[in-house]
Amino acid sequence: MKQWFMMLSSREKTLVSIAAVVVPILLFWLVLLQPTMNKRKVLDSQITDRSEMLQQMRGLSGEIKLLKRTGGNAPKVSRGNPQQKVESALRTWRLRPNLGVMSAPNSTTVKLNLRDAEADNIMRFLYDIENKHGLAVKLLSLKPTKDIGIANASITLEAK
Repeated sequence: MKQWFMMLSSREKTLVSIAAVVVPILLFWLVLLQPTMNKRKVLDSQITDRSEMLQQMRGLSGEIKLLKRTGGNAPKVSRGNPQQKVESALRTWRLRPNLGVMSAPNSTTVKLNLRDAEADNIMRFLYDIENKHGLAVKLLSLKPTKDIGIANASITLEAK
């Protein structure tokens, strides 16, 4: 190798010497530094995003604590027979024709099956039952049918 280098002209020796210095520096840049700097930029942007989310969450946490202390706007829950509440909500959301079986194993629990009902109405019914009528969903099985937006549901509700 030394002999080959010595046989080169002075211009070629200079060119090879410069290449011997520049090529390792360029490889170091391309293989190590550039990917590291790109990764750092991505991580910095993620940290910024996460910090903003954390600040929002802290603000919302304070609001939640304040609402808990003041009682918030707790929804008024109706009193009465759970089965009657379910009947009322079924009529409200036009699910009464889809009702297969409804049973009340005890005074606080209602089990019902809905067949070929609109999935949106089932979700609205569940929201209504929990927030207006004070019943909690203890068990829910939702199975889609061949028709889009239509589902079969087995629901167990319990008084809170």
